[in-house]
Amino acid sequence: MSDQLLGILLGGILTVIGGFAGTAYLRWRDVTREKERTHSDLVAAERIVIHELSQNWSFLKNMIGGEIPPTDLTESSYRSVELVIARHLPKDVRSVVSRTYSFVAPANSIIGKIRATSAKTPEDMGKLSFLCQRTFEANQAMKRHLIETLKDEV
Repeated sequence: MSDQLLGILLGGILTVIGGFAGTAYLRWRDVTREKERTHSDLVAAERIVIHELSQNWSFLKNMIGGEIPPTDLTESSYRSVELVIARHLPKDVRSVVSRTYSFVAPANSIIGKIRATSAKTPEDMGKLSFLCQRTFEANQAMKRHLIETLKDEV
């Protein structure tokens, strides 16, 4: 009888320990997957924003060089990943990028005026040159952060 009771108690204890260990493993695995997903989302968001900033910079450089663009600067890619950027980028990089994008709407207004009148005032070109420089700086900050993020994976 006592051997039977000991067996039952031992089996119960091992079942409880196994349950706790299994639960802990599943929780650890979920946390690890979530970290991997967050990392992957951030890398993708950074690549998307770097691409858009590069396009906008090229667009502004060509415009400053004399071309009148057929389209506006874009910010839709940034807006689509803005929450990921806001949650996971360091504050210094995040603020450079968000400030740069805050100038897109006013710049598009200037570009629209230039397109309508074919007249480039020194004041307008100065504003676009400023945004061109800011876009370049934001792009470089994003690239540096992406390189830092990815260097641990190599």
